[in-house]
Amino acid sequence: MSVSAEVMSLGWILPRSQNAERVARFYGEVLQLPLLRGYADAWLFWAGETVVFEPKSDAGPTWRYSNWEHSPTLPVMRCVDLAGVRDRLRRHGVDIVADAEDELGKFAVFKDVDGHFVMLREAPPDSQRSFDATARERAAATRQHRGYNPGIAPMPADIQGIDSLIRHVASLDAMVDFYTGTLGLVLAERSGTRATLDCGDGTALELRSGGKTETPPGDRFEVPDAFILRVSHFDGYRAKLVERGVRLVNDRIQFGRGALGYFCDPEGHLVGYEERYDQDRCKDDAVAFAEDLEANRRWRAAQ
Repeated sequence: MSVSAEVMSLGWILPRSQNAERVARFYGEVLQLPLLRGYADAWLFWAGETVVFEPKSDAGPTWRYSNWEHSPTLPVMRCVDLAGVRDRLRRHGVDIVADAEDELGKFAVFKDVDGHFVMLREAPPDSQRSFDATARERAAATRQHRGYNPGIAPMPADIQGIDSLIRHVASLDAMVDFYTGTLGLVLAERSGTRATLDCGDGTALELRSGGKTETPPGDRFEVPDAFILRVSHFDGYRAKLVERGVRLVNDRIQFGRGALGYFCDPEGHLVGYEERYDQDRCKDDAVAFAEDLEANRRWRAAQ
């Protein structure tokens, strides 16, 4: 069975900037993420399996979080060779703001060309965590040419992709209750200052103490970065949010390939949720994207 009857996985990471093309060059040339497709104000990179990393310049703000340990939207890229990625960043003059090790493995945090923070993490090779075991299985399948690839260049040899996102929160207990009880995510791990929630399909949301409450935005464009969950049924998930009194920010945004919405958690942090259609449900002559078709297929197979 799938982890949740509603949430399929972590779907999209969106750092907003004033110049998405400049940011895209950084991720394509320095991190060597493979490009899925690009537009005037959005560049979509394949970030492993069905997760999309999407720098956007669609009226986003100029301010950035000043401390990665407070960031409510910190993407975590799983590395096969952290030292190699770190050396590549340094050769390009990238600002590495943290370089350490914790109970989950070695990690480094860098600041990209537009001031957004990203974490790189390398798990111990013998880690027994379910997320790490799943990642090893997927890496083996890729080496044996059995892994999923949406018809583009593979991920770089030293980065497997984005497998989680860290949200720093002010009240860990309250936010665990919200993200499990209200949003339907499953608690996979819990320590004194950290809780890992299973989003499905090998992806996770990691809640960590040390964050701050914020004034809820009135629009998604008011925050510098966001993440979006894939959901199986937009209208059903929206109805659940309304029933439970969740603050909606941008209500249903309908487009040819699906429906998108945003809401805030009780600490004022933004969350997106999106349903992407199979081809037979696409509207206005839209063509379904390969990564969305694969995500839908996986979710149905897990039911």
